[in-house]
Amino acid sequence: MEGYALDTWEKSELLATYSDNLRIQAELDQALQEKKGEKEWLDAFHERSDRLDQLFRQNEAIAASLRETAQEEKLTPEAAQFLCERLLKRSSQRHQGGRVAMPILSMLIPYYEEHHDPEKLARLYGYVYNALAPSSARMERDDVLSKTVYSRKIIELRSEYENLRDVRSRLEIFMAYYNICVAERSEGLVSVDESYDYLREMLELWNSETVQRLDGENEHILWYVTLTQQEWLSVENEIDNAQEPAIAYFCQLAGDCFEEEQETIEEPYECSNAVCAAYYHARVLQGDQSWDEALEHYFDYYVQRMDHPEESEDGGMTMEEASFLLETPLTLERWLHECTDEALKERILNKLKEDTHTILIRRFAGLPETTIAKGLARWCFTMLPYLQDREEKEEWMFNLVLRKQFLTYLHSVMVARLCDTIARSLLGSRPQLFEPVKALLGEQDLLEYVTKAALFHDIGKSEIAEIVNTQVRSLEQDEFAQIRKHPGYGYALIGGDADLKRYGDVMLGHHRFYSGQGGYPEDFDNTNSPYRFIINLVAICDSLDAATDSLGRNYKGAKSFDQVLAELEEGKGTRYDPDIVDHLAATPALQARLRTLVGEERGNAAYEIYTMAIQS
Repeated sequence: MEGYALDTWEKSELLATYSDNLRIQAELDQALQEKKGEKEWLDAFHERSDRLDQLFRQNEAIAASLRETAQEEKLTPEAAQFLCERLLKRSSQRHQGGRVAMPILSMLIPYYEEHHDPEKLARLYGYVYNALAPSSARMERDDVLSKTVYSRKIIELRSEYENLRDVRSRLEIFMAYYNICVAERSEGLVSVDESYDYLREMLELWNSETVQRLDGENEHILWYVTLTQQEWLSVENEIDNAQEPAIAYFCQLAGDCFEEEQETIEEPYECSNAVCAAYYHARVLQGDQSWDEALEHYFDYYVQRMDHPEESEDGGMTMEEASFLLETPLTLERWLHECTDEALKERILNKLKEDTHTILIRRFAGLPETTIAKGLARWCFTMLPYLQDREEKEEWMFNLVLRKQFLTYLHSVMVARLCDTIARSLLGSRPQLFEPVKALLGEQDLLEYVTKAALFHDIGKSEIAEIVNTQVRSLEQDEFAQIRKHPGYGYALIGGDADLKRYGDVMLGHHRFYSGQGGYPEDFDNTNSPYRFIINLVAICDSLDAATDSLGRNYKGAKSFDQVLAELEEGKGTRYDPDIVDHLAATPALQARLRTLVGEERGNAAYEIYTMAIQS
C-alpha cells in the first residue's frame, strides 16, 4: 500500500485475520447448538475441531510475527496513525482480539504517550483494559497485568477533556468510571469507599461546564452516568463495612432510584433487583425497619418476580432477568444471617431449594455464558451448608456446576470413565492398593467414590471458565498462572464441608507429581495424603485424556494412546505412580479397553454429554 511500509500493512492485515478467526470460532460453537441428531452433531463437532486446529496454528503464526516485528520496528508517525486506525476500527472485538494485539499496543502506547496524544491514548488504554478483562475473573491485587491500571490511566485524562475532539475518546472516560466503580469493585479490586470516591468524581465531571457544553445531550455518555449510579448500588453486599460518607450516599441514592423507578413501573416486581435490594437494606441502615421486615419485603418481591419472568423481544432472557436470577437468591441467603424469625428463614430456604431445581436450572438450560456458569456455581457453593447430606450436595455440584461447562464436563466424564476402568482392573489383581482409602470411606462404595472424585476433580475451573475455554491461541503467562490456581479454587469452594472433604485432596493434588517434587500447587504435600492412591490414579487419567483428546483440546495436538503409554513409563516413579503404570504395561486387555475409550468412543461420549448438558 503506497505511503506505508509493507510490514505495517501486513501487521494490520494480521490483526484483521485474527479477528475474523475469532468470529469463525463463535460460529462453529453456535453450529453445535443447532445440530440435533447424533451423526449431524458429531460431524459438526469434528468440523469444529479441524477448523479450530487450523485457526490455532494460523493465530500462533500471527502472534509470533507480531511479537517479532514489534521488537524490531521504530514507528514513524504515518505507521503509528495507520496501525492505530486499523486497530480501533475493530474495537468492538477488542475484548477477544486484544491479547494478540498486545505487541502492537506496546508500540503504540509509548509512542502516543511520548507525543502526548490523549485522544489516541484514551482509546488505546480502553483497548488494553478490555483485552485483560476476560482473563481476570479472579484477578489478584498483586498480578502484574492489572486492568485497574488502565482504567485509572483513562480517568487521569479527564483534565484533557476539552482537547478530546473524538466523542468516543471522551466516552472512554465514563466507561472507565463505570468499570472502576462497578466491575472492579464487584471483583474486590476496589473497596466500597474507593468506588464511592470515584463515583462522586464522575458526577462532578459530568456536571462540569466543559462536559455539559460538549456532551450534555450525548445519550451514550448520559447512559453510562446513569448506569454507573444505579449499578453502584450493588455495593449493598459490603456497605455495612464502609465509611459513613459512602453509607450516607448509598442510602440517599437507593431512595432516589427507588422512587424514580416507582414512577415508571406498573407492578412492584418490575423494579430492578439492584435498586430493590439497596432500598430495603438502606431502610435498615436508617432504622426505618428491621432485618426481618426487610427480608419479608424482598422475599415477596422475589416470589412475585419469579412468577412473571421477563423476556427479550426474541423470546430469550434479558440481561436484567439473568442478573435477577443470579443475584437475588444470593442476596436472600446473605440476609438470612440477620434473620431472627426462624419460620421465615425456613420458608425462604425451602422456596430457594425448590426454585433451584424447577426454575433456575431450566431457565439457564443449554450452554450458558461464562457469567451464568459462574453465577450458578456461586449459588451452588453458597447453598451447600443448607443441604441435607452428601448425596444432595453432590447432585447440586453436578447439575449447577459440572454440567454447565461442556468442555470441562466432557473431560471430567472421560477421566471418570478411565479411572473406573483402571480401578476395576486393579481391584481384580492388586486390591491392597485401595485399602487405605477403603478405611476412610466407611460404607461408601469404592468405585462410586473413585468416579465422583474424578468427576469433581476440576470443579475449581468454574472460577476461570473463560480462560479454560480459550481455544484459538496460546495462553499468556498470567493466564497460565490463573489456570494453575484451579486446584486451590476447587478445594476452597467446598469450604471444608464435612460431607465433601473426602474429595478435597483429589481436587487439590491431581496436578502434583507422584514423588511430591513437582507440579502444582507447590505447598500441597500429596505424599502424605490418605487419599494419595486416588490422587495418583486421577492424575494419570487426567493426563491420558488430555493428551489423546483431538476433539475438545484441538489446540494441543492429540497424541496416540501408545505415545502416552510411553510417556507414563518414562515418568514412572517421579511424575506417575509406578504401581498403576506397571499394571497398565502388563495388562494388554486393559490397554485395549482404554484405547477404545479415548479413541472411537470419545465422540459418542461427547454427544451423550452434550445432550445431558443442554437438557440439565
